[in-house]
Amino acid sequence: MATAKGDEKYNIEKLRGAENWPTWRWHVEMVLQAKCVLDIVEGKRVLPLPKDPEKPTETELAAERKWRGDDLVAATTIAGTLTSDVAQLVLTTRSSVVMWATLTNTFEHGDTQRVHTILTRFMTAVKRPEQSMAAYIASMKKDFFDLNHEFNRQATEDATAAGGNVSQAVKQQIPESILHYRILCSISDEYSVLKDIWKTRPRKEQTLVALSELLCSKEQELEAGGLAGSSAAFLTHKQFRHKGKSLDGSSKSSDKENEKSSGNGKKNRYSSYKCYKCNKMGHLAKQCRNKTSDKGKTNLSTELASSGAFIANMLVKGNADGWVCDSGASDHMTGSKHYFASYEAFQTPRMVGTAASDTLLYAVGTGNINVLMTVNGQQRTANDDDKFNSDTLSDNPLINEIVALIGRLYSMSSLPRSIVQLVVESVTEMMRSLSTYLKSIMEQLELTSQHVLAISNVFSDLLNVLEELGSEYLRFKYFTNLNTYIKPETFIIGEQPVFQGQIWRNLVQKYPNDKIILPLLIYFDDFECCNPLGSKAGVYKIGATYVSLACIPPELATLLENILVCCLFYSSDRTAFGNKKIFSKLMDELIFLETQGITINFNAKKINVYFTVVTVLGDNLGLNSILGFTESFQANNFCRICKSTKAESKTQFVEDPSQIRTEENYLQDVETLSAGIKEPCMWRTLPKFVQKKIISKMLKLFQLA
Repeated sequence: MATAKGDEKYNIEKLRGAENWPTWRWHVEMVLQAKCVLDIVEGKRVLPLPKDPEKPTETELAAERKWRGDDLVAATTIAGTLTSDVAQLVLTTRSSVVMWATLTNTFEHGDTQRVHTILTRFMTAVKRPEQSMAAYIASMKKDFFDLNHEFNRQATEDATAAGGNVSQAVKQQIPESILHYRILCSISDEYSVLKDIWKTRPRKEQTLVALSELLCSKEQELEAGGLAGSSAAFLTHKQFRHKGKSLDGSSKSSDKENEKSSGNGKKNRYSSYKCYKCNKMGHLAKQCRNKTSDKGKTNLSTELASSGAFIANMLVKGNADGWVCDSGASDHMTGSKHYFASYEAFQTPRMVGTAASDTLLYAVGTGNINVLMTVNGQQRTANDDDKFNSDTLSDNPLINEIVALIGRLYSMSSLPRSIVQLVVESVTEMMRSLSTYLKSIMEQLELTSQHVLAISNVFSDLLNVLEELGSEYLRFKYFTNLNTYIKPETFIIGEQPVFQGQIWRNLVQKYPNDKIILPLLIYFDDFECCNPLGSKAGVYKIGATYVSLACIPPELATLLENILVCCLFYSSDRTAFGNKKIFSKLMDELIFLETQGITINFNAKKINVYFTVVTVLGDNLGLNSILGFTESFQANNFCRICKSTKAESKTQFVEDPSQIRTEENYLQDVETLSAGIKEPCMWRTLPKFVQKKIISKMLKLFQLA
């Protein structure tokens, strides 16, 4: 129960996850719109800032209080409709905009992925046999509305970024005729006549309401004629009774009403049902007067145990592994759902044969059922397992080849995993198109139902397997169950933040105790803008310097939004003019941040924050370049850590303390520009800079393996 302003109350089902996300979002948007705060959640109404922050007017303060109050109402409405598990996603914020964006990105992924998902669902939707026409049209209309909403939102964002007319971008709409076309193309052939009628209607009369009325009226005609629902494999009924007791053990009422209802003077409730014994309309098999077909048959039991759902007979002749299960009803239905031990829906409906005649039905799922069977003259309840698993998958050689192909693709280290996903999706689309093409050919060849069933099931199995392996998560899960994939595990052996190191202790001692100091990391590297991933640089080689905070958590430090570019230049200019001139502006900024800092306003107080460089990062060539060492690794003194010569380093396996660079011998070598030093290190001009050698094991050790 969500409570609005005043005495208004709204019943909103709490958000549990992706399964009820569309319904929850629609309901919450309606409530937010009723409270006049939906524009805040969508980011269309932002916090009004005063023109002069030092002297805001009363009107500006009132507008700010009004906005914050509306934002609190929106945030309270959203937070009050979340389960405890989902609420963990937004515990770190009180902003309704951030809450809404977090939930949208979690359950609808990114903008592009969200549009792709809705568009795929809209373009591939097919009306299921058990689904009513009104419900199907409503689902298609919902997807159509979501598509328009996403396209309009993206158009609004693009127009805002470009400074264009936002109102014109919002008015862009997908033609409703596309929705009409998709609905007509995704329904069964029983409505083919209506498709031709719809094409002849004037364009002004082709509305969604008119199409819904036309299709729903046709559906009612088919139901009255007993045609609708004949292609469904399982239907539901309120109660199914047998031999004096219902299957759940309750007493059975008299069948006199059913017998009376079959009279001519009264309306027959079974007029649309066909008896499977005499093939006549108007009654069920148990009411049929033709009992000759039942003579000579052995009745297994006068009463079914409470744990049995069907009676099955195994035929000695024919295939010994073939079983035929039939409930004995004209339409296959059951009201005892608890007899199904488990149930799993198919990704796509499969055609199966019936026991009564040479016809085909569409099965929508598979699972375990309790079967009362006779073994050696004794009745017992058995569990029939008909589920897809890794054992049944291995029986089909084509499926094994698909799984082996995916395994071979993953084994190729030079092949990106995104290409594997692309191959799986392409093969799935190819198999789906091939299945549709072969079905059209089989219809022209007039094959028997057994042939159509066999060929259709092959493609259905392949498509089901490809869809079960459609994502990398499902593929890794499948290979893990086969014990062919061992997932790598990460072990944390220790950590040492920058605040616990000696470098930070030395830096802090240079500032008063009451100052706020934040550590900075400087990173330098060259890249080729026309070939950023290549190993060789050309004439467009650019040097880039980045800065980031060393005190934020790793999950935030690795975000691109927290790695800032502070200096860009042509690498050839650095070679021509030197490091001092290239980095002069950057050095001035760093000196200002160390000595003057910046001033921020917090709780009506001015606070000074200082920034100091902890260390300079880069690869071997990059560090040698900006630290003033030789850039040739073939030089006699190529190492910036020690003064060992190239000849000594080839035979030296133990560290020689006398060769390690120190501040004293570094100053001596700078004066003569010897021992691999080209120029003085410009970073020493920083007032608070602490000299420290840090070696990266990634560059020094792992690259040598």
